[in-house]
Amino acid sequence: MKTQEFSDYDNQWKVIIEVLFEDFISYFLPDLYPQVDFSKKPQFLEKEFHKLVADKIKGKVYNDKLVSVYLKDGSQKWLLIHIEVQSFFEKDFARRMFIYFYRIFDKYDKEITAIAIFTGNKNPKKYQEFTYESYGTKLSYLYNTYKVMDSKETELLASTNPFALVVLACQYILQSKGNVNKRYAFKRKLLQLTLERNYSPKRIRSLLFFIVQLLKLPENLDIKLQQTMKESLNSSAAHEKYQKDLKAFDESMVDLFLSALRGTSLKELEESIQQAEKEKQQAEKEKQQAIKNLLKKPDFSTQEVAEIFNVSKEYVEKIKQEL
Repeated sequence: MKTQEFSDYDNQWKVIIEVLFEDFISYFLPDLYPQVDFSKKPQFLEKEFHKLVADKIKGKVYNDKLVSVYLKDGSQKWLLIHIEVQSFFEKDFARRMFIYFYRIFDKYDKEITAIAIFTGNKNPKKYQEFTYESYGTKLSYLYNTYKVMDSKETELLASTNPFALVVLACQYILQSKGNVNKRYAFKRKLLQLTLERNYSPKRIRSLLFFIVQLLKLPENLDIKLQQTMKESLNSSAAHEKYQKDLKAFDESMVDLFLSALRGTSLKELEESIQQAEKEKQQAEKEKQQAIKNLLKKPDFSTQEVAEIFNVSKEYVEKIKQEL
């Protein structure tokens, strides 16, 4: 895999894990999921983790994440998440997983749950356990593993969890290697599935960007896909529904898709959405203050103020109660 492609693949996994973290835990660690208190925001301990393992990752690109979560009983648990990208793997992978574990455990004395996700069709022989033995001293370190290519397509399509489509996208990358027309068909299918499912706008945004950025196509096929999807969305009965769901973000599904296809990052889009929401809230605050100022003057009735600001009389009366 080329360096840039590897980096893109790596970064897209990092982003979608953070943005859809609850869905990630639900899909890959279902036994842990009911115990996690998701009302408390997870902490992604990137700096702490890299300080501990800097000597092991120097000059290499690894997609490892250390996350702190709270359980419903009030206790804290740390999660070590590793994404083994495509066919890239190392001989001493299990040994590295163990080194990560004992360094974290020794430094922070926290309970650790580790998982390695293999997205390619080649895996290390000892991919889920590190063993050590020396003259009567024995050690075995087991951790959770998930192999993308072991999942059945029918089961992935039946799942409602967004990460089922993430896994399916990884399968389609391998199945379409060297065949751009096949990849085009897979990419269009995944995008259509994302839009057809009753996902929240946040999940839709995340999946769109993951799929668009992960399944790379030649420029001519990207242009063709852009036009095909645009026509499909504009003619779809579901388009009105998605437009309505996303109106709070001032971003139509068509514009959202085109933003992804143009290469706008998910982080940049999230920031623009947040900025637009702040501006909207500020404008609402200023409008309410202007209405209050006008209501303080005896020359204007509630109905007149409503007409001036093009709002309902009930809206003005509600603000009047705050005076």
